[in-house]
Amino acid sequence: MGFEIENVQGGEYDSNLAECNTGGFLIYDLEHITQYGDTSVMLNNISRNNNTYNFAPSGIVSAVPRGTVFITLGYDNVEIYNNVFEDNSTAAIIYTSYELIDGKGKTSDKKLAPYTEGLHIHSDVMKNSGYDLPQPNLEKCWWMAK
Repeated sequence: MGFEIENVQGGEYDSNLAECNTGGFLIYDLEHITQYGDTSVMLNNISRNNNTYNFAPSGIVSAVPRGTVFITLGYDNVEIYNNVFEDNSTAAIIYTSYELIDGKGKTSDKKLAPYTEGLHIHSDVMKNSGYDLPQPNLEKCWWMAK
């Protein structure tokens, strides 16, 4: 990952460059931590050519598909504006939940809401994303394993 932001409250990410990673920006809450993230702003960033193979052996980061600009997971109140997202093969923005990541259909942390809520995206430039989507691995999907 270019920038991995986890369990942060009131973060601001301004004027960064994420280039040639698996993913540019990952904002999420980890399970079983005493502080959960809330209210972050991502502005004036450039994220391009993040198409590198994902070599993470395990954990949340290993689930990030190559060619992703921004992914959020179980984190509330994110504002994304005045950014440039270009030439990322899978997607500019992925909005997901722990239900799709953990393999059980829910998080084991009773205090962590599995869904991101309050995602605001505006005034961004998004060019040439989603042109080479990876094939899904249905064996990893919890609803297929039942």
